Amino acid sequence: MLLQEEIYHKLKKSITYGELSPGQKLSEIALANEMNVSRTPIREAFRQLQMEGYITVSPNKGAYVNKLPPEEIEEIYNIVGLLEGYAAELAAKKINNSELEELRKIQKRLVFFASRNRYRDYIKGNTDFHYFITCLGGNNHLIKINTELRTRIYRYRLMSVTIPGYLERYA
Repeated sequence: MLLQEEIYHKLKKSITYGELSPGQKLSEIALANEMNVSRTPIREAFRQLQMEGYITVSPNKGAYVNKLPPEEIEEIYNIVGLLEGYAAELAAKKINNSELEELRKIQKRLVFFASRNRYRDYIKGNTDFHYFITCLGGNNHLIKINTELRTRIYRYRLMSVTIPGYLERYA
């Protein structure tokens, strides 16, 4: 993997999982020093992240992690809901007993995490649950699109489960 790709994936992961917050300024110099690289691969990663909507780079102002407006988050949730409904329909036609048992195991872990307010574990398990169902349908394009959309809203999903009372309905 190219250095620029490694930096891109690291930054995207940091944005996705909330290590870099919406609105946070990104310094090419600081990141280059932290990652022990020149500024060139940082700039290349910034270009790709900007094309995908994760950051905004403004001349003379620098780079910032994008904030998703509530309307965009709602739009993404609506699309994910439609895609996952279709994925569940496809999965229902193909699922076997061992796969159904695996879904039950994941669901039990979700209840356990919810009962202990283990937010990050719950979101990871929830993501695994939905990904597993989507994969059962066997539509690779659906898997790719749904995964990317869920990645875009991951940090907001994590914030939502920390709202008092949210996880209690699962415990």
